[in-house]
Amino acid sequence: MHRTAGNDNDASVDNVRLRLYGSNPSVSINNRNVHEVLTATFTATLSHPAAFSTSVSYATQNNTATTADYVAESGSLSFPAGTTTKQITIVSLDDLADEADQKFNVNLSNPNKLTIADSQGIGTILDDDLTITFSPSGPTSGTDASNHSLGYTVTDATGDAFTVDADLLRGTSELPTSSSSKSGSLTVTKADGPGSYRLRVTGTHSPTLADTELLGPILTVTDDDVSPPVIVVKASSGTAIRNGSSRTETAGENQSFSWSVNDLSGSTSTVIITRNAAPIFTRSYTANFALDSFNFNSYGVGSYQITINATDGDNDRANDQRTGGFSHVLNVLNADPFAVAVVLTAPAGRFEGAPVTFSGAGSTDPEGDPLDYIWNFGDGALVRGKTVNHTFADNGVYIVKLTVVDAYGGVAETTSSITVVNVAPSISASTAAWAEWKRVTISLPSATFASRGLAPPSTSVRTASISLSERKDSRL
Repeated sequence: MHRTAGNDNDASVDNVRLRLYGSNPSVSINNRNVHEVLTATFTATLSHPAAFSTSVSYATQNNTATTADYVAESGSLSFPAGTTTKQITIVSLDDLADEADQKFNVNLSNPNKLTIADSQGIGTILDDDLTITFSPSGPTSGTDASNHSLGYTVTDATGDAFTVDADLLRGTSELPTSSSSKSGSLTVTKADGPGSYRLRVTGTHSPTLADTELLGPILTVTDDDVSPPVIVVKASSGTAIRNGSSRTETAGENQSFSWSVNDLSGSTSTVIITRNAAPIFTRSYTANFALDSFNFNSYGVGSYQITINATDGDNDRANDQRTGGFSHVLNVLNADPFAVAVVLTAPAGRFEGAPVTFSGAGSTDPEGDPLDYIWNFGDGALVRGKTVNHTFADNGVYIVKLTVVDAYGGVAETTSSITVVNVAPSISASTAAWAEWKRVTISLPSATFASRGLAPPSTSVRTASISLSERKDSRL
């Protein structure tokens, strides 16, 4: 009690106040329930009015709720003389999660001219979210070869009325598919294609309560066939050929292509082989195939191209199919023939003025092309034919060349030397009567050789000796 010295009247006033208000009041705080996103109002109450101003501090404290669930507050409550209540306002937040009720505390401290009878008010945040479950309950994956169903169910334990809006999302984009059923499913179709899909389900109690919104687990859809058909082409040797390449071979080698086409979803394809840009083989396929081939040995020299176009059977949606192509050029060049020349006439019969037989029958061509045979006998004479006869006018050593030419201009030559033997002149003489053996010398002038088209000998005459017997009308 406050008293002013020397003033008895003041003492009387204080005694009256003491009798009216008694001792310092006590303060207590109540508990409050609040729905998410609404406001909780706590009331601090004095036990009785005070004749003077009092105050107390307050502060929120996490319990099962955190500051993610409500807005933390702190401050001081001042009670003017004669007042008994003050209010504390706490805002609850909406977390969109279906969960148990959560609690937080409002604590009183630092009383001024007060005592604290109840220092803690408990705030209970009532979960107003609906229960939403999904089927499947966890992440899943699949391919665009089939449709995929995503199910959901929305319930409310309190039995309150609510509405539902279920949407299908691809990534963050909303697709046209939706439902208002409290339990149902939405379908990801093959036409939707690859991507990440999930449900977004929103339940609404009333305009005064926040919506309950929940995203479902992710469905990952991949393309079941991301590659074009696999095309494999091999040469006649069995070696794989690279797409877009070209190579050269000779016509003497085996000429063929073999190929296969395969795709996970099946395939259709067409194979075309051309020679000098003109088709010589065409075949179409309506399914995968492991092996097919074409041999073009008989077509000979030329430029060959194999072209394959294939499309897979993946037709889950528009523009889903993939195509593949293959091209290869093989230039088949002519192989030159081989020339073989043989003298069929034995050396003992190779005389001047006598026919000598030559043969090129041993000559060959790798592709079997027909050959043209040209003989040059070294004496100015040229003769065509596989087997020919030639008469050398004079003795000597001659270089004989055989040239063979195939149908594509391939050329081969071979040369050999041949020795032609000299033949002595033949002489005829007669006499009416011979009395005895006589030795006769006959002279042949150079003109004799010239008349035969032969070069004259180094001397002006040749001589030959003959013996004649003594006999009537004898002839040599």
